Amino acid sequence: MIDTQKLQTLAQHIDFEFNPGDCAVSRTNPFSRHDFTAISEVDETRYAEFRQEHYKRPAYKQNPVSGILEEDLRDYEDPDWYERIDDPDKDHDQTLHGLIEDQEGYVAFYHDRWFDSLYRFRLVNGPTGANYMHRKLGRLVGTDIPTIVPGEPRDNGSQIFTAGQITEAMADMKLLAPNIDNFGLARHDLGADEGSHGPSWPHTHPAIYRNLSRVAQDVIEEHGDRIHDLVDKQDNRPPEVVEIATALDQLIGRLTPHIASLAVMELRVRDGRYNETADADIASGLFEEAFKVATYRQLYAATRLLAVPADASVSQRRQRGHWVGVQQAAGVVDTRLALHQVQPHPEATDSQTQRTLNILNLLKVKLDRKLARNKDHILDY
Repeated sequence: MIDTQKLQTLAQHIDFEFNPGDCAVSRTNPFSRHDFTAISEVDETRYAEFRQEHYKRPAYKQNPVSGILEEDLRDYEDPDWYERIDDPDKDHDQTLHGLIEDQEGYVAFYHDRWFDSLYRFRLVNGPTGANYMHRKLGRLVGTDIPTIVPGEPRDNGSQIFTAGQITEAMADMKLLAPNIDNFGLARHDLGADEGSHGPSWPHTHPAIYRNLSRVAQDVIEEHGDRIHDLVDKQDNRPPEVVEIATALDQLIGRLTPHIASLAVMELRVRDGRYNETADADIASGLFEEAFKVATYRQLYAATRLLAVPADASVSQRRQRGHWVGVQQAAGVVDTRLALHQVQPHPEATDSQTQRTLNILNLLKVKLDRKLARNKDHILDY
């Protein structure tokens, strides 16, 4: 484990509010190949993890000043035997303009201009930071989006929560998050890198959360402690318990196409590729794309979000699933609108931000008009 004095110095270099008296430090993992140490910021706004590097790279000599290295040392690790694909859309923003803390880098220490030591750091939102982000986007935390709370590890120390624990939390409009003793899992749940759940939580339509919360409350009222009845691989839990946990876990897959579609549009507005394209045409293209995604997933969307009974007819499932899918797309648009209003992209000019808002508003009008005509098939707020 990295000593406390070194942790304080490392935290200062990344502008991290770490007070050993008030903050948590992770326990050492005896089975890890490397010595990772994670710390919480005051009030769990952020988590940071550090690992001392035990081998040298040429980059050390390029910046003989202690502090964060400006270059990305991972470039020295990448094999050069594969061909890089030049994707003009790969830089679309996944961090909600930095509201989701998800970054990594290196802090180097020098002594008399000679290399002393190097630490890799990684940062991610803590539960308080995630809740703060949702409030900044205009969400009523605990009402239209679950409050993210640190979950208690299970008896065996695992921070992979059971479906029963998730159902119990969801009934109270809460989501459980791992603590710093499992930083990798915390980053998976709250971060913004590929495959992380962080972006899906704020982009989820409030009606989805409220529906799952209602179902969780009904299941607990009917079955009580049976929601936890998983002993010696004998699963006696009601099926809805697993379905609630699965629905929350799969939000990332259901929302990613919509989030990426809008984030790529925003990137193209910023870099000028849409300079010759009318806003209405862009909005129409996004509208068609949203409908394609909803149509492609319509058969299972409603059942897997527990919006229709499992024994509903195929036609009912398709119809409800399609419009709930469109409702999900509308929720993503609402979040993007709020994002550009409260925290415009740092690389966007005022005119680019205004144009992005205009496109999103045009898209919102189209989606809301369709949903209003089919309100009997969407989820209640």
